[in-house]
Amino acid sequence: SLAALHSSVAPEAFATTRRTVEASLGGAAMADVFLEFDQDPLGSGCVAQVHRAVLRNQPQHLETQVWAVKVKRAHVDAVVARDLRVMHSLAAIVAALPIPGIQYLALPAAVDSFAEHMTAQLSLRHEADNLQRFGKNFEHSSHVVFPAVCPSIPPTDQVLVETYEPGQGLLEWAQCPDTSVESKKALALPMVEAFFQMVLEDNLVHGDLHPGNILVRNDDGKGSGGDKSSHGVQFVLVDTGLCVELSPADQRNFIDLFTAVAKGKGREAALLMLERSKQPRGHHKNPEMFVEKMSRLVNQVTETKFTCSDVKIGEVLQEVMNMARNHHVMVDSQFATLVISITILEGIGRQLFPDLDLFAVALPILARARKEYTEAATDVVMDRAREYFSNMFGVSRFTYDKCS
Repeated sequence: SLAALHSSVAPEAFATTRRTVEASLGGAAMADVFLEFDQDPLGSGCVAQVHRAVLRNQPQHLETQVWAVKVKRAHVDAVVARDLRVMHSLAAIVAALPIPGIQYLALPAAVDSFAEHMTAQLSLRHEADNLQRFGKNFEHSSHVVFPAVCPSIPPTDQVLVETYEPGQGLLEWAQCPDTSVESKKALALPMVEAFFQMVLEDNLVHGDLHPGNILVRNDDGKGSGGDKSSHGVQFVLVDTGLCVELSPADQRNFIDLFTAVAKGKGREAALLMLERSKQPRGHHKNPEMFVEKMSRLVNQVTETKFTCSDVKIGEVLQEVMNMARNHHVMVDSQFATLVISITILEGIGRQLFPDLDLFAVALPILARARKEYTEAATDVVMDRAREYFSNMFGVSRFTYDKCS
């Protein structure tokens, strides 16, 4: 159902787009820089729209001949500033209501965090920086593709020129009658691996991973649908303006918590949440009961297969957040965006490959992210990952061989 949140917005008048582009070009006429520039956008969102274009002076070292020009809407800064003021006011009002545990949701801090990320997203220069970082993080991947920033036209806050990456929308590709189960499986695994690499290893997470920002194509760069070679499926991630990046301390907390859950140690996970919550000791309500509930929840989850079909991760995370609120355990507001991203990932995984075991995919990446976990990862939990990959895919294809 989250896929329904992605929709096309009516495009801005081309005359306005032209003024924005030419201002970013230092006053140069659009026709002097672009040989072609389609007036009808490829896509239009609430922050920006994207046009297909061809440069007059093509960078020699790049094979691409076609570029995507992302242009920010003229008045979006003022609209977002107004909306954020409303959100801050509402958060302050709700936080002051006499609702038990409401302060432990940290709504004002959550809005502050959202405002920081949303404001950063408004700068296409910031998005260009993210694209370059993602490109570096995944430069050796044969499955994951990010657009490259045009070297001859520096990005500005209003305009970003990047490589045009052909592809078919994820939902359209998945629902195509010619797309086989094996092809879906071949796409689901590297997609989930990429997400866990972002979260556990790189600490740079695409914060807007709805299906509209995921394109599927064959590894020849063509975006045709249907069932092609399962080993040649690629996915392109676009619209990287909104990203999550935890502080070193918060990233460590997240990895430690994830490790405890992966090892089935619910008591350890609960104690970590209590110890590293954002309020002083003694402010928690009935911490012993919180530990007991967390232990029961983690044991319940890890005793079953941790697959998209068996476990609804979004509901589990929601239950954890509710327990934290009820027992006055304050969780960092940045985790909220991660929770949303994981919930969307779960929905995508369920459509592509319901039997995909998310923990089995995450464990090798967790071992790289936390080297001291490597030895512990060879226990029964890692054996489960090894057996899973052997049965489902074939051992030699996957990175956990390097970690064991």
